[in-house]
Amino acid sequence: MRTLSVLLLLPASGLALTQPDHQQIAVESCRHAGLPKPFCLSVGRAAYDTDAEAWEELSAHGQIPEGGEACSAAAATQGRIFQLGTSIHLQLGATQSGARGELLGRVAQGLGRALHTIEDTCAHAGMPNPQHAFWSDSDVCQGTHLSPDVQPEALGCARRETDAALIQFVDAVIAAQLLPDELAEGDPSPWTRYPNLGEVCDFMNSVRAWDGVDRRWDNQRVLPALASAFGRGLTGEEAPPPICAQGDITRRPEAPIDVAARGRMTCTITDAFCLAGDAARNDLAPPFYTPDGFAALLYGCTLGSQRPWRSTPLMVGLALVLVGWRLARRRSSGHPAEHTAQAHPRAEERSRNRGGF
Repeated sequence: MRTLSVLLLLPASGLALTQPDHQQIAVESCRHAGLPKPFCLSVGRAAYDTDAEAWEELSAHGQIPEGGEACSAAAATQGRIFQLGTSIHLQLGATQSGARGELLGRVAQGLGRALHTIEDTCAHAGMPNPQHAFWSDSDVCQGTHLSPDVQPEALGCARRETDAALIQFVDAVIAAQLLPDELAEGDPSPWTRYPNLGEVCDFMNSVRAWDGVDRRWDNQRVLPALASAFGRGLTGEEAPPPICAQGDITRRPEAPIDVAARGRMTCTITDAFCLAGDAARNDLAPPFYTPDGFAALLYGCTLGSQRPWRSTPLMVGLALVLVGWRLARRRSSGHPAEHTAQAHPRAEERSRNRGGF
């Protein structure tokens, strides 16, 4: 088995906007804004945890629900950002009357959740789950780099928009007559884990519902509206008008994909992942977080019409062997997944050792 593992476990590809990357962007921007480290670590944990807490709440990820339309979905994301900003404004204002640790802890959580949504909007631009899953599954199974979460421009946008949101937040802290260093008194944000296995598998299986039509909105109009909504919430202003009342958010779509000609994607890697146990377990990193060399060597997919041997029982068996070996290794090591290393009580120390924050 050791020989097989050496052949299959090639270096993982780097992906943008996984849970740890949301965490890193949030913490680095927070620290660059001059805010104290304990507070920034709490913000980062909240940004990390948004996937696990709100996987199926598409407004948290800048996406259109399956069968929905762009204006209402963008308005829902706008409303979420405004509500989080308003909650932060109220909690900052209440710190002068007591329960400061609890209130500032909630501020960190609200800020982290807002940053996650802003960062995800950079990548998704409203893209519904079936469209997103098509490209994510292609990356896992075919070794492509087409997922919206791996595009360099999405990562650059996420960093810029997060930096801008932190400037707005610092202004709100000053307006509440707090010193930035006082934020360190907040209660630490708790850890969750990965999204539930069943939720991740529902996402990956949604690929079969995509008709090949690009449904993204125009982020050049949506992102400024989100920034405005967050700022209005932070200053206690009234909610902004619905986003489409402020202008057209239609994006010129990419040419449709002929999904019928390419075949409905099935993949032994993702299928094996979904056989890993109880749908409620949350200790497994989704396969699109850490795609490995198994895909490059064995092409366990039926995305295209070529190579009809891709989904043979042998490949399914090898995928299951690989998954079983990796799970056994995690159990024996006491570190079930990448998240566990992040979530360990010494996570901050490990993060420093990795050259992060």
